[in-house]
Amino acid sequence: MTILKNEKGSGYVSTAVCLFFATAIFALVLTFSEALGALRVIYESSKRALDSCVIENATIIYDSIKQGHNRAMSIEGTLFEERFIIETGAAGESGNIVKMDKNGSVIWSVEDTEISFETENVLRLRADYTVKVPLRIGELLSFDIEIPITVKSRYVNVLME
Repeated sequence: MTILKNEKGSGYVSTAVCLFFATAIFALVLTFSEALGALRVIYESSKRALDSCVIENATIIYDSIKQGHNRAMSIEGTLFEERFIIETGAAGESGNIVKMDKNGSVIWSVEDTEISFETENVLRLRADYTVKVPLRIGELLSFDIEIPITVKSRYVNVLME
């Protein structure tokens, strides 16, 4: 602490360095919280999109399974992707969904979407995908964080025997 109380001017250097590191840490925390907020929006939107797919197609798929024709595979990932694009307001093409800001910078992107099904007295849909969120520190440093996300939805037929 004697350096901070130094009257020769060398105390300003250590104070400036401390303020610089405190500001850098604060900027990282804010950037990270922004990325977490984007992930929460993506997860909630994908949950609504998957629930919408289940509601629209569950009766058809469940009845076809009971009759011995498994139409569960007729729901493609494109139906989920279309609903997801509508929910988030993003743009998408061929399995890659991208959300951009008004300056044209990528806010987040979704890749490797896979839809899987389980049908044992309950229809379960599961969407697995990877979210890439670019973290920017100023304009100098930018890197992508890749987060795998799994969203599940199910349909229970109350008229089951």
